[in-house]
Formats: sequence, structure tokens, C-alpha cells
Amino acid sequence: MKKLIIGFTLVVAVFLLYGGYIYENKDTHADEYISVYEEVEEVTVNKFENRRSEYIEGEKPLYVDGILLVNKEYRLPRDFSPSGGKLEDEVIEAFKEMQEDARKDGLVINIRSGYRSYNTQKQLYNTYVRRDGEEKANRYSAMPGYSEHQTGLAIDITNERTNRSIGSWFNDTPQASWLYENAYKYGFILRYPEGKEHITGYMYESWHYRYIGKEHSKNFNMNNLTLEEYFGIYEE
Repeated sequence: MKKLIIGFTLVVAVFLLYGGYIYENKDTHADEYISVYEEVEEVTVNKFENRRSEYIEGEKPLYVDGILLVNKEYRLPRDFSPSGGKLEDEVIEAFKEMQEDARKDGLVINIRSGYRSYNTQKQLYNTYVRRDGEEKANRYSAMPGYSEHQTGLAIDITNERTNRSIGSWFNDTPQASWLYENAYKYGFILRYPEGKEHITGYMYESWHYRYIGKEHSKNFNMNNLTLEEYFGIYEE
């Protein structure tokens, strides 16, 4: 039986009781960030086996409770291309709503990077490996097929400086703070939180947000969960 970690308190409780929009089709280099590791409670369950039954590596994507999951273990088919090779319309509309509310608070937020195809991710990843080496590149860039950007549901957010490559400089901006406190209201979650690299495999990225819809994102208002923990599929 695999060891899985559930970070979502409600799921644990139930278990115990009952058993201006800017889009650019290119990646950006992120500066290295050394995350602070946190202790996470361990719970042993086997529920994920049923959720994974329809997943076929390289042929069918993995959906957990209706949410598409892509990480270092579960990948997308090479030809997976939502909405004709662009961000999903629902993501665009949700971002526009969030962008307008940020503007009312005196802040400018824009999308720096959105959808990326398998081939685009392959070119970018190989470039980063040549430049920084495989070990370092793997902390901030996904291998082709393993990138959330290919889902059409992930965005890298920046401020008014849309031509500047995104990176750790964004961490201390007012925009990063505003997103941290408000993005969940619009269906977005901070996909790679600080201190969770041992779970996600990626460094803290204050700019990378994933759309999962308000029904689920409302449970991420403290930004201390990853999708792996939320669905109880973190394997040691």
C-alpha cells in the first residue's frame, strides 16, 4: 500500500468519521529559490487507486474529481491541445474578473505566459538544461508532456512590466501579495507554494497560478495546500 499525504483537514475528518489581457506563448526563466521545508502529517490510504484507474500514461490524461492533474509523475498525451491551442475561455474570463478587481485596488496584473504546446515546452526545457544543467532546470521547468501550461489552465502572472522575464523578483511585489490573498476567490490556486518543493518537485513560484474553479479553490484560501495534498495523492 502506498503512503499518501492528505493536507486537506476536511477530507481527513470525513475519512475518520466514515471511512487587459496579455498572452505570450513562451516560457520564462525563473531564478533559483531555496524553499523552506515543512512537516506534513502522514496518513495511509488507498483511495487514489480508483481515481487513477482511467489514466493511461501518454495516452489519457489524469482527472481527479473532475480536475486535470499534471505533475512530475503524471503526464499529458503529446497531442493534448485544449481549445485549439490556447488558454481555456473559462480561465480567460476568470482572469479578466480578477484583473479588474486588482485594478480597483490600484494594481496592474497581466498574463506573462499561458498555453504552451508539447513541442514548445520541449524546446524550452532543452534550452534550460543546456544552460543550467538538468538538476537545476528540473526545479523550475517541466519536461515536455509534464507541463501545466499544456493544459490551457495555468498562467504565469506579472505586473505592468510584461516584457520582463518572470522570476523571483516578483515574490516581493504588491501584485504577488494581492494574488496570494485573493486569487482563490476567482478559481485560481498558487500551484507551487513556498516550502512544498519536496511535494511538487518545483521551487516556490509566486507567479504561477492554476485554474481549478471556485468550488475547489475556496479550500485553498491559505495557500498552504498543493493539488497533490488536496487529493491525497502525494507519494513519498
